[in-house]
Amino acid sequence: MKKEALFNEIIQALSQYVQNEDFKGYDPYDTLNSWFPFHIFGGRYGQILAMQFQVRNPINLRSLLGVKKEYSAKGLALFLQAYSILYRINPSEEIKKILDDLFNWFIENRRKDFEGYCWAVHYPIAWSVRSRPKFDPSAVLACVVAEGIFEYYLTTKNKKAVEVLEGISIFLLNHIPITENEHGKCYSYTTTKKEVVFNANTYVAETFAKTYYINKDEKLKEEALKCIDFNLAYQKDDGRWVYRLYPETGVERNQIDFHQGFILNSLYDSIKYLELKDKKYTDALKKGLDYYIHQQFTNDGRGFWRVPSLYPIDIHNQAVGVMILSKLRDISSEAMPMAEKILSWTLENLYHKEKSYFFYQKRKLFTNKISYIRWSQAWMLLGLSYYYEALHNKK
Repeated sequence: MKKEALFNEIIQALSQYVQNEDFKGYDPYDTLNSWFPFHIFGGRYGQILAMQFQVRNPINLRSLLGVKKEYSAKGLALFLQAYSILYRINPSEEIKKILDDLFNWFIENRRKDFEGYCWAVHYPIAWSVRSRPKFDPSAVLACVVAEGIFEYYLTTKNKKAVEVLEGISIFLLNHIPITENEHGKCYSYTTTKKEVVFNANTYVAETFAKTYYINKDEKLKEEALKCIDFNLAYQKDDGRWVYRLYPETGVERNQIDFHQGFILNSLYDSIKYLELKDKKYTDALKKGLDYYIHQQFTNDGRGFWRVPSLYPIDIHNQAVGVMILSKLRDISSEAMPMAEKILSWTLENLYHKEKSYFFYQKRKLFTNKISYIRWSQAWMLLGLSYYYEALHNKK
């Protein structure tokens, strides 16, 4: 069977799986939607322990805990982006209906207590350093939705999509705290705290760049460039970015994982849609991509959980790797061959061939086979869509 036909089959099977689930599902971090009062065991630390246990637990206890399958705004945005790409390759009325239904969900489910357009995570999160309440909006979530809306616009030319993209930019400009210095600007992750998180900042740059591409608002181009320049100033000599910086202390969180892929994706799209000609931008992109290919994946296509730790091998790393390397194949001749290795290993080790969905993680002694709608299925459908598009365009 020809490669393109084979992957079309896999995509169709996964698509049918998520449609059968009505695009709803569990999330690795949804434990605190349970009826059980985890806070009685040490307050917030009881919640942290419960959430971290479930993230690692290969036995899905969510139905017993009263956690329901729900829509994920980020997951639906990834599906919208994936189906927009697939529709441009093989248009059909079925896919067009899915696209319109997903787009309308975002119109109907946005938060109306903020200026512009934004959405919220459907579960609370407890971490050691901070917590986020249920229905908390963020810059990253808004920007991931913007990616889906932008691809939907390119596919359908629906003018309402332009309004949504402009509304997302309004939300970012008016509600996201900013760190500014001699290098440029850094937009924070959430609405509640000023912070320097590099992938969040490039997501914002990408959203401004794509909205500028449509409406030619020079203010958005200026803001996007300030974000990009800020990030370039903090790129390491080997091409990587740390996850975050604490400006008040200068301490860095050196977490190297799929967030590198997000930075590369946003930088690539920002260069493209702002039509940047300065070599410093493409040089930074190439250096970052070289690090990503050679330091974040093994020769046989396994993504490092967090460099230098290999395990657990997580579907998120695998899916983002396939997406980024398929999409940036014109930047490096090594990108597409590595995307193929990642995809081959993933299909062999993290794919349920009979039920057509992707597993969560492979650890040293066992495989966590829980199906997560956003973390696993949505990202893999997006990765497969970009890979399929690359095969189709090559043909």
